[in-house]
Amino acid sequence: MAKILIIANASNRARVFLPIANALLEMGTKVTALSLDRILGGEASQVLQKSRIPFLEFPYLGDKKLFDMTKPERFKALRRSRRPVHEILKSVQPDVILLGAASYVEAVIIEEARSLKIKTALMQDGLRVYEKKGSFQSLRNWLIEKVTALVNEWAIALYGVPYYFSPFETNRVDRILLFGSGILDQIARRGIYREKLVVTGNPLYDSTTPLLSTRAAEMKMFIGIPDAQKVALFGMQCFHKHGVMKLDDESGLVRELINIFCEFPNFDLIIKLHPDNDYEYYRNLFSNWNPPSHVHLLKDEFTPQELLGIADVFITVYSTMALEALVNRVPVITIGFSRAGFELKLGPAALHVNTPDELKILLREWDEKTPIKLQSEAVKVLDRELAHLGFASEKAAEALLELE
Repeated sequence: MAKILIIANASNRARVFLPIANALLEMGTKVTALSLDRILGGEASQVLQKSRIPFLEFPYLGDKKLFDMTKPERFKALRRSRRPVHEILKSVQPDVILLGAASYVEAVIIEEARSLKIKTALMQDGLRVYEKKGSFQSLRNWLIEKVTALVNEWAIALYGVPYYFSPFETNRVDRILLFGSGILDQIARRGIYREKLVVTGNPLYDSTTPLLSTRAAEMKMFIGIPDAQKVALFGMQCFHKHGVMKLDDESGLVRELINIFCEFPNFDLIIKLHPDNDYEYYRNLFSNWNPPSHVHLLKDEFTPQELLGIADVFITVYSTMALEALVNRVPVITIGFSRAGFELKLGPAALHVNTPDELKILLREWDEKTPIKLQSEAVKVLDRELAHLGFASEKAAEALLELE
């Protein structure tokens, strides 16, 4: 019987991997999960507890979580983590390990697996975003990538752990599972061996149910939205934690959206915070800003799926919720006027705005025909971004078992 070890470094990663785990179980495979919550501070264990998958907790006993450390502290912590990683792999004795990114602890796991002759597979961990840059920035970033890669190779050779954040694209694994064909050529151009790449689709959408929530009326009443009112849902990201935007710029983007929707009382704006956003911080800002009654701040009162079920439009910088919106025929607007420096490219299935004024024009001209115009284009984009829609779990499970 094959043994698969699944590494869950966050709640969203655990949700992507659980359908694969269930498919593996149906195929007679033994599956174990490893939660990295104790070192990363995520909520993967909460998701795993509700599943039928047995799981282990990474035995980290340090005072700080990895993301709260300085780079030297993080490097030392990763070196210390090699022994418990080695012991876990020797105890579980998996044939294949599935991970979501080759970064930090996952990089240590990959290196220890290589030393023990255990196969490893990475799965794409979200929508691919594109950097907004000029030719000089492209050259500078290319040089930075090359220097980072050299330092990482040196650090891995000496210590078995990377010094810098390792990219998703790496030849140090045996297989990379991709959501759609749109990314395959892009990754291959970055030097990844094409024989390592397999398009499986995203397991999150295998059991997508209609978003017409039976709680829609109850939800609107709870939030304070009139029943006939149009709803715009903004999917927030924790930009500052990801290092792509300062906290002041992140909150400035929220303030900009509030200012825009002050001019559109016919839309209720829901700002759905990311789990990593500091709710108290934003609640205090809202108290100072005193936004109009048709602007709402939510943390985790409702699931993203429930909120999409009452949304007339989904607005984002680069949230992966955009794909789920397209799957369920909710129109998507991607905004390019943030300071994140990254953007989604979902056109022509999504509307893109580069300035606040362009967003205002879109909202001013919004009517019942707008979603219909986008739906035919959404099918084409979904074919590119989400292959094997409805069967991704089985495809991913088969790809893992082929490595055994």
